[in-house]
Amino acid sequence: MALQVSEESLKKTTKCPSKFLCLTENDNLMCSKERPMCSVEVPLESMIFVRDKNNHYTNNDCVYKVAYGSGYLCTCPIRFEIYSRYNM
Repeated sequence: MALQVSEESLKKTTKCPSKFLCLTENDNLMCSKERPMCSVEVPLESMIFVRDKNNHYTNNDCVYKVAYGSGYLCTCPIRFEIYSRYNM
């Protein structure tokens, strides 16, 4: 089953290299064919602090992942809405 997000989030997500693959199903969330979606550690106001399931990747492998201290912030509007709407 495909996940649903607002038109506003779709318009804000301008750098998605995988053409919104994360919206195609909700059982095995993927950011790309090679990258499982990071899990949420802490939700913030408009982004999320995530645990990177892709530890062997560098920060440059995800356009929305920003290093912050010893972890990462995910700035993807769609990822934030998936967490907010579906708690995933």
